Amino acid sequence: METTGIRFEEREDGVYLVVAAETELTLSDLLGQARERGIGNCDEGALQEALGQRRGRPVRIGDLPVRSEPARIRVRMSDDAMRAEIFVSPPEGEGSWPTEEELRATLQGEKILFGVKEEILRSLTGPGAENRWIVVAEGRPPLHGEDGQIFFKVQTTTARDLAAAKIDLRDMGSIVNITRGTEILEKTLPTEAVDGTDVLGRTVKARRGRDPRIPVGANVRVSDDGRHLYADADGHLSIKDDRISVLPLFEVAGDVDFSVGNIDFLGAVEVKGTIREDFVVKAGGDIVVKGVVEGATLECQGNMNILVGVRGMGKAHLFCKGILRAGYLDQCNVRCDHDVIIEKGALRHSNIACRGKVLVTNDKKGQVVGGKIQAGTEVHCISLGGEMGTRTLVSVGFAPELVEERKKQTEMLKEMTIKLHEVMNNIAFLKKLDEKGGLDEARRVLLVKLTKARFQLEAQQGLVNERLAALEEEIERCRQEGVVRVRGNCYPGVTVSVRGVSYVVREEMKFVRFILDQGEVRVLPFS
Repeated sequence: METTGIRFEEREDGVYLVVAAETELTLSDLLGQARERGIGNCDEGALQEALGQRRGRPVRIGDLPVRSEPARIRVRMSDDAMRAEIFVSPPEGEGSWPTEEELRATLQGEKILFGVKEEILRSLTGPGAENRWIVVAEGRPPLHGEDGQIFFKVQTTTARDLAAAKIDLRDMGSIVNITRGTEILEKTLPTEAVDGTDVLGRTVKARRGRDPRIPVGANVRVSDDGRHLYADADGHLSIKDDRISVLPLFEVAGDVDFSVGNIDFLGAVEVKGTIREDFVVKAGGDIVVKGVVEGATLECQGNMNILVGVRGMGKAHLFCKGILRAGYLDQCNVRCDHDVIIEKGALRHSNIACRGKVLVTNDKKGQVVGGKIQAGTEVHCISLGGEMGTRTLVSVGFAPELVEERKKQTEMLKEMTIKLHEVMNNIAFLKKLDEKGGLDEARRVLLVKLTKARFQLEAQQGLVNERLAALEEEIERCRQEGVVRVRGNCYPGVTVSVRGVSYVVREEMKFVRFILDQGEVRVLPFS
């Protein structure tokens, strides 16, 4: 504050005093004001000089005053209140650095109560961390719960080596076969959520993990703990409308072609369209085809029903463990464990081997012409052969598959007998050593293994003998029942074989049947 008649001026080189003529201040008054202003090294003589002149001329009286300012503290906080920063400007002159208590009080004034870093506070009480923003408090972020996950335990697509030189594009891998009791998927539970805290001490809520729903469909069951899904039937895996099902029937709405690929299914298969050339359909149950089968391969463990027929082109192969029904068969290769029934048309230029009957009995088109027909018990048709003398071979009362299997089973039994004989000899040798006390631990272990092998071989022998007996019974039944019935014309070019005895048809016949009587094939009236 300026006093009337004097003026203090601060310049770069010091403080100057200007005294007006009318001032009534004394030297003592000027010394007091100089001290109040903090003028350093105040020159009393210069004061006296300025007072004596009273002319308004500036006189240098001392050094500039030394100012003392304490350190300044600023605080800022992130928008989410999860972090606070502090900025300390250093003190001026003889000003002091803040103490930890002052720093803490400043934070508390801003309501920053949680996550304060004590080591940062200590570093700010002296030089070294000034003039920059430093994180002084951090909240604890919430730990969100992780969602539960669903993991498939079955392979849902067929793995392929795309780099392979040859890729069969018909093998689309469109079916995932599932057996009853198979684990389809496993669900992991969501993890627990942990709430967080911001620097203001407020709770930050954590998001709870989502528990996914297992999409339950038909023929599946959920485990008691709700974490596993199992197949409750044999079938194929179906994922549709957010539901997982196991379906015992695999349905193809259209054709089996490159859009569907080959089919290999452990249940039943129904194809509403055509099975195209060179494709393969295998089923553990029945096969139903509502269209045509071209030069394709079909194999089933149950019955086979081809409503229209088979246009085989010499390439079609049909393997059926049950009864095979078809509208017609043309240039096919068929192996069937039971009957082959042609319901609408003819059986033309095909190779048929079945253990039961071959029935081609449509009144207008029930013709068997060309190829080779082997049936276990009977061939029954409207006409046999063709007017042009087409070579047609028909054989009944003989099942080549059964004979071949009997041969294999007999050879297997022979090998088992030889092996069992060797095992028995070794057991007898080791038992003699044991009686003499010469059986060490290694040989004792060997004796146990040989004894187990003996029981296994004897059990296997029993199964083979049972199968051989069943084969003999079925072969004998075929021999006793062999007959060929022709309800219409039988043409030259036909050879009929009954239980291994052949008869060549040399002239056209009508309404006949062929049987074996006293070692010869006899032609009798149809019955």
